[in-house]
This record gives sequence, structure tokens and C-alpha cells, in this order.
Amino acid sequence: GDKMDFIILVILEIVPIILWACGWYFENKYSKYPDVSRGYKFGSAKNSNLEWEYGNKVASKVFSTTGTLLFTIIIIARLLFDINIITIIFILFIVICVNFMIIEGIIKKKFKNK
Repeated sequence: GDKMDFIILVILEIVPIILWACGWYFENKYSKYPDVSRGYKFGSAKNSNLEWEYGNKVASKVFSTTGTLLFTIIIIARLLFDINIITIIFILFIVICVNFMIIEGIIKKKFKNK
């Protein structure tokens, strides 16, 4: 029923909210290099202080942007097109994986001469 649909929508929207939270965290709470305990600690971001700071900034932007995009897409997909939940979860999974690749690509591109 309608109540269940609403609950599902809320559950699905938790993912973009987590992405926003990650974006905020990477922007504001990352630890000072060489301590990489807090922040975006994947791939090239751990290589140097410059890459660490840049990586966290980039990760913050990518995660925040993706969060906003997904938040909107989920609402449209569920309300306008009634796209099934499995499909939406699949899309979320793919987008999050792509996020990591995009961030890695941006860091590598900036520091490729090093």
C-alpha cells in the first residue's frame, strides 16, 4: 500500500543522505597526513600530503553531488515511473562504485607527473 511505498522511499533515500554525510566528513573531518585514519582513504589519496588533501576535497564534492543526484533520481524513479526497488538498489550500487573510480581518476590526473 501507500504506507509501504513511503517507507521504501525513505529507506532508499538513506543512501544519498549517507553520501552527503560522507561528503561533509571528507570536507571537514579528515585527519592530518600521514595520519590517514579519518577521511577518504582509497587508492592514490594516501600517497602524499598533497594527494591526501586534494583527494578528500574531490571526494567531498563527488559524494555530495552524487548524493543530490541520487536523492532526486530516487524520488522521480519511484513516484513517476514506479521503478522496482531491486533496480534502484542496483543503480545505487553502480553509482557508488563509479564514484570511487571518478575520484581515483581525478587524483591520478592531477598528480600524474609525480
